[in-house]
Amino acid sequence: MATTPPASVLDAFDIAPGAAATLLGVGHIHQTWHMATSPATVVQRINDNVFRAPHELMGNLARLESTLRAHDIPTLEWLTSRHGTLLHRDESGALWRAYRYVDGDVRRTASSLGEVQAISHAFGRFAGALADESPDDYVPVIEGFHDFSARERAWRFAVLRDESNRFLRAQPEIERASRILERVHELAEFDAWRQLPPRVVHNDAKAANIVRGVDGTLTVIDLDTTMGGPLLADIGALVRTLCRSASEDDDRAAGSLQTERFGLVLRGWLEGYGRQLHAIEAQALPIAGVMLTVENALRFLTDYLDGDTYFHIEWPEQNRARFRAQIGHAQVLLDGINDLRRVAANEIARRR
Repeated sequence: MATTPPASVLDAFDIAPGAAATLLGVGHIHQTWHMATSPATVVQRINDNVFRAPHELMGNLARLESTLRAHDIPTLEWLTSRHGTLLHRDESGALWRAYRYVDGDVRRTASSLGEVQAISHAFGRFAGALADESPDDYVPVIEGFHDFSARERAWRFAVLRDESNRFLRAQPEIERASRILERVHELAEFDAWRQLPPRVVHNDAKAANIVRGVDGTLTVIDLDTTMGGPLLADIGALVRTLCRSASEDDDRAAGSLQTERFGLVLRGWLEGYGRQLHAIEAQALPIAGVMLTVENALRFLTDYLDGDTYFHIEWPEQNRARFRAQIGHAQVLLDGINDLRRVAANEIARRR
């Protein structure tokens, strides 16, 4: 791992070689540095093992920046290199990019009900600005990112492969996943979910992907997964992350149904979106949180069975604990599905 961006990279993006560099984050996909320039800059080494079409990725982001700015939505400002490109390849073959640093506060969750609504509103505005964009104009840089059926198949194959000889140890979790999937398949809205039309969406909506500026401006960041996908995936991700107070890997906190937070996620997002949902989206809305929570639970258990090859772990069995935490949250949502249906119907009615 590089300790600082190479001088050739700094030169390519016209960054002073003496600027102090601070490595940001632990376990992120890319290597990211804050550069103490004026204005401040972020420099990233792209992980092209995850994003295997980096030039297409930057094409997506350039189009996205233009569209968001046309709708007066605050967003990242990508920098062009001296060669007129958004990417620079260094002497070792690594690819780099840079953008203006967005100054502000980033938190892992919402500390108040008002913040739940504000975060959801920001992602709704983001989606509304992209509502007229065609998914065909955005390259799918990660195929099937929120394809629930594909995630379920991948989990079942992982169980059969038992790549790391963890089947017996994980048997309680495997059985629990099977029971939850049976309940999901029986949901009245499940067929509607499978028919959701593709839209251009963020695909990773959560509090940690919002920068809160000192002036109160909320900027959506971590834009690499913006591409075609179900519109409700972003709402589901917000429900998954904002309607549970415990951390993602805290499997001891069963929690209870937070219908007030659920309602504020929907209210904030729908108000920010400012448009009517497609009829089939409105039909599937109550189960958005269920679907994204179960999907993430399956991804964690799949990775555990495969030997922890995708998600960064800080201790052994963390992916197993993440699964239990997520599946517990999914069970709470499923047990309260009639309340979620009522709240969703009320919030949709408010927008008519």
